[in-house]
Amino acid sequence: MVKKFYIMRHGETFATKRNTGYGWKILTASILEEGKPIIQKQGVYLKDIHLDYCVVSPIKRCKQTAAIVRGEIHKDMFFDRRLSEFFLESFGIFKKRVQSFLLEVDAKGYEEVLIITHGAVIAALTHLLSSGSFKISEITDYPKPGVMTIIEREKSVQLIDFNIAQP
Repeated sequence: MVKKFYIMRHGETFATKRNTGYGWKILTASILEEGKPIIQKQGVYLKDIHLDYCVVSPIKRCKQTAAIVRGEIHKDMFFDRRLSEFFLESFGIFKKRVQSFLLEVDAKGYEEVLIITHGAVIAALTHLLSSGSFKISEITDYPKPGVMTIIEREKSVQLIDFNIAQP
């Protein structure tokens, strides 16, 4: 069973900056140049952590974020469709795919896992790991880009905001 998860939301996009929806650009939106230094800071933070597995949503903005992080941590990144954006599917299907991902990762015996994904998936994972379930009303309970969610199994949920100066 995974002991610690480091969960990142993709870098800043036009939609996250304006706090709007993506519309039909939900699968093709790119990260903004101005958000790249924050992603790099997150990569530097992760550089000395022994990560057993690094897994990423295959959607463009997550791939771009992963490429920047990989430049700092020098680890292989694997793509998993179950970490994709909540889009054009029922809540039940979304819930099953996130649960399936978590069960599979747990079964592989990793201790520390990096996940780069989207807000709704982060909310789902956070609620699943802290309370064992989640409701549709909770999938908007996620941090902005640049905030890393660190979940230590059965102990704590910590948020680190890389958008502000770090000590």
